[in-house]
Amino acid sequence: MLEAILLAGTLVAAAGPELGQKMSSLALRVDGFPDARGKATLRIYDSVRSMETDPARFEWKTDVVDGVATFVAEGLPQGRWAVMVFHDRNTNGKVDHGWNRFPTESIGYSNGFEPSFRAGMPSYHKVAIRVDASTDSLRLTVRPIDLSSFLGRRSK
Repeated sequence: MLEAILLAGTLVAAAGPELGQKMSSLALRVDGFPDARGKATLRIYDSVRSMETDPARFEWKTDVVDGVATFVAEGLPQGRWAVMVFHDRNTNGKVDHGWNRFPTESIGYSNGFEPSFRAGMPSYHKVAIRVDASTDSLRLTVRPIDLSSFLGRRSK
């Protein structure tokens, strides 16, 4: 069951598409969830500032079924967007972090980005993708981010 939250209706109406701006729909399939506890949360950002300090431009939550979550982001203005999905296992609406500042919930980013010592931390420029008339679907995988994976030693 997909619930559009927070700003999906209101912000789109308030920020609305500019006159003549083309819209797209983006179907997302996200795998890698270790269990069905909590919700899968999709956040879509439209700028560097948005990703670093502001709330996401769009946010949706859905259930995880058999390790997979699916979303359909309808009415998405064409342009550059950074996409992040995380497993909100305790449904508190945020990515939780441990004592070492690594997330305790699995995360996935667009553009195939995985945080690591070599790649660094995510940023709008590293994860942004172009959404236009030819973009209709996106596949992501959420993964735990811990010291081993950050150093490039992902366990199998």
